[in-house]
Amino acid sequence: SEGQGTDITAIGTMNIDAEGNLSGNFDVTFDELTFVANIPYGGEVAVNPDCTGTITFTTDLGTSRTDSIAIVGNASEIWGM
Repeated sequence: SEGQGTDITAIGTMNIDAEGNLSGNFDVTFDELTFVANIPYGGEVAVNPDCTGTITFTTDLGTSRTDSIAIVGNASEIWGM
C-alpha cells in the first residue's frame, strides 16, 4: 500500500482523553511527491509505569500504525519514534 517503504513526512493534531483514547487529523507527504491533507485518525495510548509506552492508531484511509513513546518533562511532552 502507499506509504510502505517510502519516506513519510506528517504533521497534525492529536487529542488524548483521560481514558487514553486519541483522535486527530494530519497532513502527510509521501516521498516528497504525494501530498494528502486533513486525514482523520483514532486510536489509543498505553503508558507503562516507567513512562514508556505505545500509540496505536488507524486512519480513515484504513492504514494502521503503532509507535513507541516516552513521556518526559513532568508529563508535559510525549516523544515518539
